Amino acid sequence: MGEGRACPRCGSGCIGIYVERKRGREYFYAAHYEGGRVRKCYLGPRGLYVHVEGLQSYGLTNLRDADPLEVARSAILRIAHKAREAGEVEEVEKAVKRLSELEELIRSVKEGLVEELEGAGCAPS
Repeated sequence: MGEGRACPRCGSGCIGIYVERKRGREYFYAAHYEGGRVRKCYLGPRGLYVHVEGLQSYGLTNLRDADPLEVARSAILRIAHKAREAGEVEEVEKAVKRLSELEELIRSVKEGLVEELEGAGCAPS
């Protein structure tokens, strides 16, 4: 799977979005690097396609089909990107605070899951 953002169409990691010209028209595609080959997802015609930002960057699909960890990863990377893009100390500080809150939540949920495993007689890996 490619690094970077999630594909707006399929939700898997993509290495970039590019334009192909066919019969005088331009179309957006997301590129994926998988197993030594480049795979592409059609996104739509240039000029009509609007990429939905934020959490929606994983694609407009049934939310039940979305990988929650990929959604969280996308959201976390978006927080950092927006802070850098703003270029203001206050925005970076706000992002650091938000990420710290997420870190605390992740730690708490993880500890709860570990306790459940231990209570069931399982050793967490």
